[in-house]
Amino acid sequence: MKNLFSLLLIVGLFFTSCSSDSSDDVPQEEQAKVEIVGTWEATDECISDTCYGIGVTYDFLKFNNDGTITEGRDSTNNEIILTYTLDGDKLKLMEKQSDGSVYTTFNRVLTINENEFVFEEYADDNGEHFDIERYYFARQ
Repeated sequence: MKNLFSLLLIVGLFFTSCSSDSSDDVPQEEQAKVEIVGTWEATDECISDTCYGIGVTYDFLKFNNDGTITEGRDSTNNEIILTYTLDGDKLKLMEKQSDGSVYTTFNRVLTINENEFVFEEYADDNGEHFDIERYYFARQ
């Protein structure tokens, strides 16, 4: 009986130590990058307390694994390529200008999951602080 108890204890420890949770396999920063990669359609945009019910600045954002974004803007029918960095909840968007300079905005990710992505822009590379602009997206 004592041997049976020892065997059950060892088998139980073996299965417990071999179990794996997929979220433990990927560091949090990497998990956020995995979640952000894909195409996001703008669903709403709010500036301070005014919401428009549609995306005004962005039509869609397509985040790629290589740190680039394809940004769609309906009003100009242009697609613009940006670069991004994501560190925790800090999302930095960088757009190369025609004069070679880079315009950077600093953003805070509020929500990111399989279906929803929300971030707010709070400053640009000139140190200007905006009225908080909040952008809402749904995964396409």
